[in-house]
Amino acid sequence: MDKLELFNKVAEVVKLNSVTKYKPISTLDMPWADTNLDSLDAIMMCVYLSEIYNVEEETSKEFVFTTPRELIDLVETNKTTEPESLDAAIAGIV
Repeated sequence: MDKLELFNKVAEVVKLNSVTKYKPISTLDMPWADTNLDSLDAIMMCVYLSEIYNVEEETSKEFVFTTPRELIDLVETNKTTEPESLDAAIAGIV
């Protein structure tokens, strides 16, 4: 599964009811501040990605990241499951 595509899809879900619309990013290596996601959005990204990959809540609460790639890598390192597809991953959070 393409991690950039997954990140952008999850971010769209996070921003669904937001006043500001999410603008997809083109790289996972950009600073978090440049993603158009605020600190609450970062928490929700962490929650949703942890749900998708079945990361233990206590573990995900300790995540510290400064780029989207760092968040994805933390989730990848601590996952206990792998979604079958992007559609399956997103279906689990909406």
